[in-house]
Amino acid sequence: MSALHSRKRFLVAVPLGIVFGFLCSYLASGGVSGDFWWTPLMWTIVTDRMVLGMMVWLAGAYVRHPIFGFRIHPLFRGGCVGIFASLPLATGGMITPGEYGAWEIFFLTCFAGMLYGMIIDMIATKVGGQWVDIVK
Repeated sequence: MSALHSRKRFLVAVPLGIVFGFLCSYLASGGVSGDFWWTPLMWTIVTDRMVLGMMVWLAGAYVRHPIFGFRIHPLFRGGCVGIFASLPLATGGMITPGEYGAWEIFFLTCFAGMLYGMIIDMIATKVGGQWVDIVK
């Protein structure tokens, strides 16, 4: 993959991660105005989703599974990266559960991360492509 494709993938994945961070913050707040917005928790959610976008950008280097050798589809790759990137946020959400229980928050956060990762990876792959197959 050329530097241009890598740049395109980066310029798609990271801003989408930030957009999904604000969307996730809105959904986590339940649309409440005032109390939730511009708090450390909101910025934690936004930066976690930004990191998700960066991880999806870097994961584009893997077109084949490094151990088993099968071809990795962008939906699968993005979903796995999304779940993995959401684990710190999900476990932090278990500390002070709101109207939902702690496990519900954990699984909803991981599920949202999986969906965001899948969407970001599909769009980034369409726009910027994937890197060459580096594992043979």
